[in-house]
Amino acid sequence: MPDPGSHAEDPLSSEAVVQSIVEAVPGGVVHVGADGEILNANPEALRVLGLSFNAITNKYAADFETETIHEDGSPCPIADYPVTKALQTGEAQPGLTLGVRRPDGEVSWAVFRASPLTSSTGQIQGAIVTFLDISERIQAEEQHRRDRLLLKKAQELASLGSWEWDPTTNRLTWTDEMFRIHGVDPANFDGRLERVLALTHPDDVERVEEMIREAVNSGETTSLEYRIIRPDGSERIVWGGGQLVRDRYGDTFKVIGALQDVTERRQIERHRRELEERLRQAQRMESVGRLAGGVAHDFNNLLQVILGNLELAELYGDTKEALADIRTAATRAAELTSQLLTFGRRQRVNLVEVEPHQLIADSVRMLRRLLGEHYELVLDLAATNVVVKVDRAQFGQVLINLCINARDAMPQGGPIVVRTSVTEPDEDLRHAWSLRAGADFLRVDVVDTGTGLSEDDQYRVFEPFFTTKPQGEGTGLGLAVAYGVAVQHGGAIALHSVEGEGSTFSVYLPLAEPASALDEAQPQTQPQPQPQRRGGAAALDGKETILLVEDEAMVRSVAERILRQAGYVVLSAGDGVEAMQVFEQRSKAIDLVILDVVMPRMGGYEFHDRIRERFPDLSVIFTTGHDLSPTAALRRPIVRKPYGSLSLLQAVRRELDRGSQTEG
Repeated sequence: MPDPGSHAEDPLSSEAVVQSIVEAVPGGVVHVGADGEILNANPEALRVLGLSFNAITNKYAADFETETIHEDGSPCPIADYPVTKALQTGEAQPGLTLGVRRPDGEVSWAVFRASPLTSSTGQIQGAIVTFLDISERIQAEEQHRRDRLLLKKAQELASLGSWEWDPTTNRLTWTDEMFRIHGVDPANFDGRLERVLALTHPDDVERVEEMIREAVNSGETTSLEYRIIRPDGSERIVWGGGQLVRDRYGDTFKVIGALQDVTERRQIERHRRELEERLRQAQRMESVGRLAGGVAHDFNNLLQVILGNLELAELYGDTKEALADIRTAATRAAELTSQLLTFGRRQRVNLVEVEPHQLIADSVRMLRRLLGEHYELVLDLAATNVVVKVDRAQFGQVLINLCINARDAMPQGGPIVVRTSVTEPDEDLRHAWSLRAGADFLRVDVVDTGTGLSEDDQYRVFEPFFTTKPQGEGTGLGLAVAYGVAVQHGGAIALHSVEGEGSTFSVYLPLAEPASALDEAQPQTQPQPQPQRRGGAAALDGKETILLVEDEAMVRSVAERILRQAGYVVLSAGDGVEAMQVFEQRSKAIDLVILDVVMPRMGGYEFHDRIRERFPDLSVIFTTGHDLSPTAALRRPIVRKPYGSLSLLQAVRRELDRGSQTEG
């Protein structure tokens, strides 16, 4: 009986079946003959290898040897091909990752496998090669590798490490840079959080623990700058931050974070601050030196006038003219100290609400006289119906100083423009002077077409005693005073100058609140009759006993003579301690105490505080050459130095008369 299978068709001889199988497989499939000739390939194989069907079926497997590489980039010989081993051994070969360079130069990566095809007699007739395209995965892995390498290099350059902590296992994972920052050998790191805390500066451990707790409990990003101590004992400053992350189910979590070594940055910042402080100190010393030199120069000139006239009076008896010159010199000295106080922002201001144009109008006559015939004062007053709250005297002083400065910048004469407007300062000016945003300010410009200022001079123009004028012309205080007044009034002063074209000084003053009316803001002062000395002397004379407490011997001597000439009995003391001794002995006889505010050992306020509980009705007058705080200024009356005999005697008589009225 014939073999039923003898007439059956061999499945391997059916090209239609083989072709169907080849095309149905989703990966690449290549049919290779026993001699390595490529007999068939499915479309996926053609796509991966970048070949047409005709091109690939005219090749042998060995033709790809020069185009095939291993994962490490080394060439792959034909003997390593899975198809070669399958044809040689008759056994199926496991997957091998290889890269094949396509005709277009790109490399396709795939996992190649091979299975032999044998006849019914066991003869190897060929092989089926299958492969899956993993090019995208390989490229992603390569990109990931490059990214990790780039990140590692960036972390090294930035001294930035990253870490991951699993609270459930208390395991901590560090990047290489974390080990470098902490100076720890990875082989000696056990991955426990306690190990990290042991490397933290003892004073900062609690703060670091709090940061970790906050990250775990809040889920928010937390950060902290703290110190670590390396195993070698060196200290580093680090910035650390962490954040809680959870899995997609919201259950399992870990904390990830970063740590940066900022030691060098902080050292550079500290060094920069030290250099800036040294520079500021040098500038302060330069300013103080210039200030001292300017004050000494001006006061020496004034003292020369006083001393010279005293000698002339002693030698030639020319007392009238000498005393007139001495009075003028003393008045100028008082004006100089007033300017210094204004510059130093220590002079008290008497703020009243006024229309700025009225103030300017009040100054026009004086300004035109000061400027002279070669200068034209041009008024461009656009800021109508506005009110500012200013000290009248200081506003006038600023206007005069700026106009004189403009005059001196135009030695040949020319127009000086005083212009007003209402404006909101720009952002740079607001930030520089801490001005209120959104508020309107009165802007007063003083414009000249003079020599202008160099860039270097513009930086220094508001410094005290800095001047571009020749030796002996000007004190260098005018613009410094304007600066101080602007600050005291909550405003600003700005300069725009072009060398050779001229300058514009702009003063900004805040507008007054609209609530109060102008009429109410301006106090109505009645002229006070002035007592006359020598002829009307009786009005200021007296026979009461006065305790004069003054630490400056010369000032005390002058005051004693003034008071005694007026008929008063004067007891003197050099400070509060001496005054207490005198007062304990003569308290019943003393009708008035004149107290200098600032004295060694015990000042005037302290003395007054000690005696007023026992003698609440005792009349007291304070004298001072200093500016007073608002609280101290509440203690009245105050006679400010330098004072003349009339001012002192008026204050004395007023207080004594007030005391007698109270007793009566």
